[in-house]
Amino acid sequence: MAILQAIDKAAPGVDSSARRIQQAESREELTLVLEGANYIHVHDTGEVMSRRQSQTVSETIGLHSRDAQRESGTSGRPILGEKSIGASRQCARV
Repeated sequence: MAILQAIDKAAPGVDSSARRIQQAESREELTLVLEGANYIHVHDTGEVMSRRQSQTVSETIGLHSRDAQRESGTSGRPILGEKSIGASRQCARV
């Protein structure tokens, strides 16, 4: 079956999905199996910005909003997301 050859062998739950594909007895059942296997689960534990922060950060090119986070050091988590317009300037400071 061509579908089984196209499966990403590193995907989570691949063995179960392959077994269910092989056991599907109708086109509708196969469609349900494929729809159930093709999804992205996103779990976001990030911090929320206030409306004012989001407007200031998004409207100002090169603003180092992460500098304020670094200085406050309140979250205890590594700061991510510095691959933006100002990234080359950030790298030069390291």
